[in-house]
Amino acid sequence: MGSANPSLPVDCLKYVQAPMVGISDLPFRLLVAHWGCTLTYTQMLVAPHLLTSLEFQQQTLLDLEFGRAIRHNLGSNGGSSRDPLVVAQLAGNQTEELMQAGKVVMSLVDGIGCPQQRALEGHYGGYLVNKTDLPLVTELVSNLSTLPIPLLTKTRIPPSPLTPAAYALHLAQAGSSTITLHARPVGSSTKRRDLKHLRTGAVGEVKRTLVEAGFGGVGVVGNGGVRTWNDVGELTRREGVDGWMVGEELSADFRFFTPNKPPCNPLELTTQYLDIVDLYSTAVPLFSVKRHVKDFTRTNLQA
Repeated sequence: MGSANPSLPVDCLKYVQAPMVGISDLPFRLLVAHWGCTLTYTQMLVAPHLLTSLEFQQQTLLDLEFGRAIRHNLGSNGGSSRDPLVVAQLAGNQTEELMQAGKVVMSLVDGIGCPQQRALEGHYGGYLVNKTDLPLVTELVSNLSTLPIPLLTKTRIPPSPLTPAAYALHLAQAGSSTITLHARPVGSSTKRRDLKHLRTGAVGEVKRTLVEAGFGGVGVVGNGGVRTWNDVGELTRREGVDGWMVGEELSADFRFFTPNKPPCNPLELTTQYLDIVDLYSTAVPLFSVKRHVKDFTRTNLQA
């Protein structure tokens, strides 16, 4: 038994860029792909906003259309292991809205991601990871899995009495082709970075449970606990999963997935990023540019 939903090649799951609000723009995705990332994500696309805001929808589609054109050009030249595969990360808690949002973007991406850990007030993403909302989550995933494109889900450590493995099994049964577990509970920003809340062993438990239940074809990716390049390989091997997702460290240095790279130079990182922004400026909001420049310079100058 495995996922009935189409799946991405397992090699794509090895080095994954986390969906990050405001900074998962096309130039950044192109750079991380060039430097070894095997799968990229858009920022969170809130379904009702994508459907009702013409400006946001147009900018999102322009971003994805540029990316698809680049893929096409690479394919015409024989392709590359650095082709920028991209997943559109959707968020919502209404089945029909998510389905319509998925249909808006599905022809321009390699997969659809759902849900994402943000927005307590919006009641979606990680704030649906609980026993009460499990039927709703199952319905959302089950319906999205009917689209002719891989469906990837991202979750966190659920509150008791649910276990990460049991929750992941529900996602697999509903039709998820890949499950990423951020090995922390939903909580404050302190909890996200506090190692005492980190449970990377739960990622391995998810993989073993899915295999034992006949869902060995469902990809499992870990998230959390990475500070160095070596951490990625060590965690992936130790937990026996298909890959690892990285966010904060990648936002500071888009070359993170490349070993033995030159020392980090904030000016060089910024220049490389801005050079690509110049090519696709109509698809890149100014606040994303500001965030990236701030991350490249602040983090690395402090180091």
